Amino acid sequence: MTGVLQTERLQVRHFTAGDVADLHVVCGDRRVMRRVGDGLVLSRERCADWIAESLIDYDAPGHGAWALELRGETRLAGYCGIVTARRRADPEIIYALRPELWGRGLASELVPALLDYAFASRRLPRIVATVRPENRASVRVLEKSGMNCAGEELGPEGVLMLIYALER
Repeated sequence: MTGVLQTERLQVRHFTAGDVADLHVVCGDRRVMRRVGDGLVLSRERCADWIAESLIDYDAPGHGAWALELRGETRLAGYCGIVTARRRADPEIIYALRPELWGRGLASELVPALLDYAFASRRLPRIVATVRPENRASVRVLEKSGMNCAGEELGPEGVLMLIYALER
């Protein structure tokens, strides 16, 4: 298990093949996924595929999707990462937490750590995050972390997304 970064309460690490069931708990929850991509839950098989793709991505320098845990626990709290979307040149921050962990300030702890990692460790010149306009909690997290709204786009799923960005 390769650690990527940690904060006071969170541990970010590479996924393992054994994370499929825990990732499915997060990505199979409609409350979580209504705020992500096309809003559809992921099947257990799609979660397994995502982890397999991530394991391959770890061989390339830099970034990918990672498992997110509360420090001292082994069950996934969610996922996060710095990924490269096919539709844009800039790497993008992604994250999601199990609903019972919402409202505890974990995203406000995670996003600045991801930004620090992107700029200090990976030396990325710019990072973006996309968020649905109605997801006010994530908008606040991004803005508190220093990111600014740089526009909007209609995602490939036909969903309006705000694009937040920050330069090193």
